[in-house]
Amino acid sequence: MGLPDTKRLIERLETYEHDSIAQNYHAQAHARSILQQLKSPESGWPHFRKDLDEKLYYGAHFQMWAALELLDKGEGKAAAQQALLNGAEALEFLCDNPNLEPALRSEQLSPHILEYLWSRR
Repeated sequence: MGLPDTKRLIERLETYEHDSIAQNYHAQAHARSILQQLKSPESGWPHFRKDLDEKLYYGAHFQMWAALELLDKGEGKAAAQQALLNGAEALEFLCDNPNLEPALRSEQLSPHILEYLWSRR
């Protein structure tokens, strides 16, 4: 089985970006990140999805993989940059989570920085 062609990768990225469930995960992670930065007590937080971190993790890696495939093909640069930015932001939300194991946080931080910098090129 070969890799998806450029058109199909762009379609998959756009579908994911506009998917209401994926947008909800991203919004929950953003809200949680704000609450963490404000040092708000967790007892007052809304109930976030129990699998939020897992969904963010896999969604971010899908976006970054697809973006790197597009860049490797030399096509779809705008879609690839947006996907890298979105994926890096999702990983940033994961890294902000103090409940995440320090080793896993470090593992996520390195690609997050690289992808963010690449998306700004």
